[in-house]
Amino acid sequence: MSIANKALILIVDDQPSNVYALEHVLKADDREFVKAMNGEEALEITKTNEVDLILLDVQMPGINGFEVAQILKSDTRTSNIPIIFATAFSNEYKFVMKAYEEGAVDFLFKPLDPDILKAKVSVLLKLQMQKKELVEKNAELHKAALLIDNSADILGIIDAETLNIEGVNKAITSILGYPREELRGTSLQSYLNIESRSIVEELIISGQSELFFETGIYCKDKSVKWLQWKVTVKDGKWFFNARDITESKKAEDEIRLLNENLERKVELKTRELRMMNLDLEKRAAELQASNIELERFAFVASHDLQEPLRTVSGFLSLLSLETEGKLNKESDDYIRFALDGTQRMRDLIQALLEYSRVGSGELPLEKVNVNTVVENTVKLLAPLIQEKNAKLHCGPLPIVKGVEAQMQQLFLNLVSNAMKYQNGQTPQIEISCKEEQDNWLFCVKDNGIGFDPKYADRIFMIFQRLHDKSEYSGTGIGLSICKKIIERTGGKIWAVSEPGKGSIFYFTIPKTEQKT
Repeated sequence: MSIANKALILIVDDQPSNVYALEHVLKADDREFVKAMNGEEALEITKTNEVDLILLDVQMPGINGFEVAQILKSDTRTSNIPIIFATAFSNEYKFVMKAYEEGAVDFLFKPLDPDILKAKVSVLLKLQMQKKELVEKNAELHKAALLIDNSADILGIIDAETLNIEGVNKAITSILGYPREELRGTSLQSYLNIESRSIVEELIISGQSELFFETGIYCKDKSVKWLQWKVTVKDGKWFFNARDITESKKAEDEIRLLNENLERKVELKTRELRMMNLDLEKRAAELQASNIELERFAFVASHDLQEPLRTVSGFLSLLSLETEGKLNKESDDYIRFALDGTQRMRDLIQALLEYSRVGSGELPLEKVNVNTVVENTVKLLAPLIQEKNAKLHCGPLPIVKGVEAQMQQLFLNLVSNAMKYQNGQTPQIEISCKEEQDNWLFCVKDNGIGFDPKYADRIFMIFQRLHDKSEYSGTGIGLSICKKIIERTGGKIWAVSEPGKGSIFYFTIPKTEQKT
């Protein structure tokens, strides 16, 4: 209906009393009225309103009723509006026929019979409303048909019992290559591959009202495509939507193959890594056994070497006493050089013994109070500290896991080096520690001669010296021992320095006990 779901009736009459009378007689809840006093006004109203019925007076000034009807019927937009002529002019046959010729659906003579008028208007409005509803439904069906025909998916109807195709849209041609007429009346099963046929046969007897499945289907050119089906079963029919998923299927197959290849490669690589790990574990065990053997050999060899050195040193000392003042200066120098050499050899052997003991792993890690270790270090080095007039500052230090004797050796080596490698200035040494997430970070800082940063790794190598022994005494093993002590706790040690600007030795000790 035209206005708020109500029928719109146009009353055209040049007499207001007639208009009022008609409106009064036809008034109803499902109706609205518009009025025109002449033909021109009536035509303007039909241009802007959707009129459902016109009650048209024949005799009017200007354009008469017949001319108005003729104009309305010539316009496609208004040609279907039903018109009832109402006139007191003449009831001659020729006027009635003219009214019908101009498109009238009925002709009433004044004075009008209210009951006949209401009955005819009701019937005509009902027919008009049905006609309009039919037109709207046809328009909707036309749109639906266009949507179906232009869908990228295959849409259609299949008999649910025989699976004969009753109708499909034109997408079937673009996807599978078959003309629609060729498929109509044929069975869906004749186009499916063997595996898909059995799937569909099971679905037929399942009794489900909604079906979702995938099938392989042969195209006109004998190639195979994959369709994803969505089916609604109703009144013995399959109303279906079938989407082409061939490309996504290919992608899935490619991904599956890639995953299978990747799994095989991972499995092979895992086996290789497992074999490599076993080999590395074997080599590590062999290396550990070899290191233990070498450490024992170094210990035994160093221990056994000390006895002949003590003998040589003892006899050289006796010879020096016996010949004092009896030989020339050159002979005395030879004896002194020999004694110095034996002493250096004894120092070197003692250092080797200490180095081998650190890696032996015989002593378990225990809780060590580093404050106590540093206090003992200061006591042991008191003569040297006093001699050098050294200044040592130490902050609060934690309790760590280690071997107390080895921690003592660590600080003895670092502090004595800090006082040894000086260039005449008063030694300034600072010992500090800060807590990190997993470690204790220690720092031993001095104001000594320093060294070139390019030698930062070399100084921790055994027997590596940066200075001639005539400048600074030492065996070249002290820092190597420090490195071994720290590594046994699971930590690491490094140094930062520049020539003439002192050195800073950093080392970490884990907060948790490490396996040795």
